[in-house]
Amino acid sequence: MKKAVILFVIFVILSINAAALKIVNTHADGKNPVIYGSTVAFETAESDLGTDLNNDGDTNDKVIRYYNVDSGDIFNTEIAGKNPTIFAQYIAFESSEKDQNADLNADNDTNDNIILYYSLRDKKVISTTAEGKTPSLFGDYIAFSTPAEKIRGIDYNNDGDQEDEIIKLYKISTKELTNTKAAGMNPAVSDKYIIFETLEKDEDKDLNNDDDKNDIVLRYYIMESGKTLSSFTPGQKPNMNEESVAVFTSYDNGDSIYYYSVATEELKNTEVKGNTPSITNNLISFIQDEKLAVYDTDKSAFAVTDVYGANPTVFENKLAFSTNEALTGDLNNDGDSADSVIRIVIGEDLDNDGVYDFADNCPDETNENQTDKDRDGIGDACDEDTKKAKEAEETKENTDEKAAEEEAKQTTLLSEDKEETKAEKTSEPKPLPEPKSFTMTKKKGPGFFTWLLILLAILAGAGCVIYAAIFGLGKRKRKFKF
Repeated sequence: MKKAVILFVIFVILSINAAALKIVNTHADGKNPVIYGSTVAFETAESDLGTDLNNDGDTNDKVIRYYNVDSGDIFNTEIAGKNPTIFAQYIAFESSEKDQNADLNADNDTNDNIILYYSLRDKKVISTTAEGKTPSLFGDYIAFSTPAEKIRGIDYNNDGDQEDEIIKLYKISTKELTNTKAAGMNPAVSDKYIIFETLEKDEDKDLNNDDDKNDIVLRYYIMESGKTLSSFTPGQKPNMNEESVAVFTSYDNGDSIYYYSVATEELKNTEVKGNTPSITNNLISFIQDEKLAVYDTDKSAFAVTDVYGANPTVFENKLAFSTNEALTGDLNNDGDSADSVIRIVIGEDLDNDGVYDFADNCPDETNENQTDKDRDGIGDACDEDTKKAKEAEETKENTDEKAAEEEAKQTTLLSEDKEETKAEKTSEPKPLPEPKSFTMTKKKGPGFFTWLLILLAILAGAGCVIYAAIFGLGKRKRKFKF
């Protein structure tokens, strides 16, 4: 086995939040990486290297290789294959007999596509002898879809035609192969279930109750009972974690990423758009606008990095992905920018908030709750748009508060002025009442009768005087008593 020892080359790349991510460049040409522990398995096109990796005399194949994060070594399985999947000590993949130039299922031809698995412990390849593609590995199980029935002339699901792909299950410990008889593709397996996509037309049924048979709907197979049930949800290429929670993109629902608990039949919409999602524990890795992104199901928050990537997968604190050099330039020092290179983000927690930096929507500032009001993948703690909006809101609140305070102050002053005026009016002496107006009336002189009486009185008095003078003259004066 060819073994290449390469140096850890760590690139420091700034994310949109200006936090440094620790990225290991494997320098290995490859696509479709999967990770478990410290092992990253991937497929490599021989034409990209110009090297015959499986010793079949040509450079036209895709070959399964893997990288050890701890040692920095690249290992070659020397077996043609693609679409790898990994769990514990095994790497499972589909292999073309034609590409490998070998009869892998002992049927005396080299025309088949066979599911193989490779032991990391003893470096051996084991054939399931089953035809299939897009395998999924978990624990003791490998799930995959068989080629269209017409290739073998067998109606595997007894629906009266030979046009379908059928989901099958292989048990490693017993080498037992189970035909689920369920039409489907792109399965994902756990220790209890297989979830997969089904074309309604293949089953000739409306599987999501929308009154047509034109959709791709997710269904699941229950190993214990052998029953196949519908999730009633359109979706493509599911990926499932150890808790039987499946993540997928629903192109019929705005390209949003959903996750579905098979055990509880609970469906949740992340309301985040993305492609090729993969889930491990509570972390969903995916691609958004050609950049790596991670959604945390526990916090209902997501982060978008500034790192170009494709087909990301997470295991604990490691995120493996491939990068198209056309977006970044030459990453493997071969003098061109035409390759796809395997890289790995090593999760750190620089701000000590309990969230790996590649999943942290604000990695350089502590924000344990990952609050992101505008749902743009940048946490409120470091989102300039949110900060500006908050500052504007605070400014408005302060302005409104000051205006309210000023208004209250003016109201208080006005009230105090009124009270003072009232008090002043109460303490001042009461003004004298203004004199009443009257009209002077000119009195008239005595009238005719008045003058007549006056005249008569005068005459009477005069008469008395004359009488006294005439008759009282010479006589003794008489005394008058009054």
